Amino acid sequence: MMLDRNLANGKVNENEVIPLPEGDSHCKLYLLDGSSLIASESRLHANVEERFFRLYNWAFLVTASDGRHVLHAHWDHCRPIRNDFPSATAYFGRGTASFCSPGHFLNPESQLNGRFFDPQNRTENWKELSGPWVRFGLFEHAMDFFGDGVSGSFRRRDIWWGICVRLRGELFDGLRDIACWKNADGSESSLQEDIPAARDTIARIKYME
Repeated sequence: MMLDRNLANGKVNENEVIPLPEGDSHCKLYLLDGSSLIASESRLHANVEERFFRLYNWAFLVTASDGRHVLHAHWDHCRPIRNDFPSATAYFGRGTASFCSPGHFLNPESQLNGRFFDPQNRTENWKELSGPWVRFGLFEHAMDFFGDGVSGSFRRRDIWWGICVRLRGELFDGLRDIACWKNADGSESSLQEDIPAARDTIARIKYME
């Protein structure tokens, strides 16, 4: 499989057959309101004017046919879950502990929640995803949460999914590129940790659609 990392939407080898799970398994998907924040268009798309809009922090509840369920939210704006789900365990991607620690308790300038990421004072029960990993389409490392091929997670750490869902028509279809900007100290920032990898991920999802 070949990907063109030089294009915003990427390209894949259309001659490759992509095997996907088959079967009668199913799940229910619920869209939950996780509040919202004010975001700037210029932090999402390259070469656009600054325009502010309300970005909704959607969360998703996935329920399997046997009653098990998974709630999907994001590490960068997660909220404590212990009061609402006292027996639940939160799962984050590989490398979250080293990237997000220690959180705002020990570092007041941190925007990351110390209730999850403070090594000594955390209040929330959580772990990093550790597999087992299986191939799913163009993704080499996917985790099947319920063991039935219906829902899972890809081991990717390069893209802010909430942004891509909102702006699918422009970012996913290659009409806009990912934004970068210069900070006051001259350094460059982006909402994506790894822009080439983010383009790669977009190309894989777009092709699998």
